[in-house]
Amino acid sequence: MNKKIENLLKKQIEIELEASIQYLNFYVFCSLNGFFGSSNFFKKQHEEERSHMMKIFDFLLEEGIEVELPNISIKKKEIHSLKEIFEKSFEFEKKVSSHINEIYSLCLEEKNFKVLNFINWFVEEQVEEEKNFKKILDIFKVLSDDKISIFLVDKEISKI
Repeated sequence: MNKKIENLLKKQIEIELEASIQYLNFYVFCSLNGFFGSSNFFKKQHEEERSHMMKIFDFLLEEGIEVELPNISIKKKEIHSLKEIFEKSFEFEKKVSSHINEIYSLCLEEKNFKVLNFINWFVEEQVEEEKNFKKILDIFKVLSDDKISIFLVDKEISKI
């Protein structure tokens, strides 16, 4: 595996860890504010992002590549609303997709079909992730910002 691809995969580990921690923060916010559908959603998201990180970690280790835990610093962001959390999450998922597409493109260019095959799973996963967050944001568009609407949105999120 060439060094460029290796470095992009290591960067993806960092991005997945960042997402996992961010979703853990959102889980805490939702839990403390009575958004139990969203709380459960973000707990699952946290666990899923962590598993994505480990999938890449394991792939690199199987290739005999030394991997260190990324040293990341995430500042806790002030949260103003449930809708804001989902907007931030959707933007972050688009960032994740962009980076995965960068890895995919480089693998095509370098004709590294082993990594290309591996990263294809992540491409498909990101399509699903973005679709889910867009669906949730569409629900927010339909309803107003009153407490009953927010309650209904949170209830719908528990079904995703």
